Amino acid sequence: MNALPELNDIVPAESAHWWPLPWGYWAIAIALLVLIVSVLYARHQHRQRNRISKAALVEISRSHASLSALNSVAKRAALQVWPQEEVAHLQGADWHRFLIKTMPKHKQEAFAASLQPFTARMYQPESSDNVQAYRALIHQWLQFGLPKVAPKRRPHV
Repeated sequence: MNALPELNDIVPAESAHWWPLPWGYWAIAIALLVLIVSVLYARHQHRQRNRISKAALVEISRSHASLSALNSVAKRAALQVWPQEEVAHLQGADWHRFLIKTMPKHKQEAFAASLQPFTARMYQPESSDNVQAYRALIHQWLQFGLPKVAPKRRPHV
């Protein structure tokens, strides 16, 4: 007895479709999309935060100006971050105290010691060494003392 003629032909199964995707692939795709958007947003925020200080740093590096011009650059940068009522009226020793107060805590003492000679001889004639030293101090303040926030946010000191 031969059972071979009684066997039915093999019916090939329908090929598996890749669409719609299984839920695991959807989860991976959504996670990747969220990651990419988050990285792009963080990069944009980082650039916005550093825009003010970078512009001021470029301005002080290009200028061979006086102490008052360096103060003006720093004050313009500060006015973009803090409210005008807090910064605009500051001058002289008050301005220097503001610069010291806005530095990170661990840098305040050294910054105050470096700034003290300029406070003491505020109304003395300027020398090129004074301008260079003050430019370095303003550069340091723009890097570390100026908060890294977008211009629309205004932290209070």
